[in-house]
Amino acid sequence: MTEAEKLLCIINEISANKRIGIFEAVILYAEENSIEIEDLIPVLDNHIIEKIKHDALKNGIVCNRSLFEKKTTSLF
Repeated sequence: MTEAEKLLCIINEISANKRIGIFEAVILYAEENSIEIEDLIPVLDNHIIEKIKHDALKNGIVCNRSLFEKKTTSLF
């Protein structure tokens, strides 16, 4: 199992237990572990990043699709 897959399992567990979206679970995981979001991004694979982006859009956390079209070092 890759580091990305391990992290996804943890994030999915947080999401299910707290009944929150994946995007919020990533933020909560980072806060609880004193990790910067920017430090988590390199661990995530493209599939997981797309899943997080989709969740943020679906839940109205981020409403500007154009933010996802730029290539940056961060999620948004």
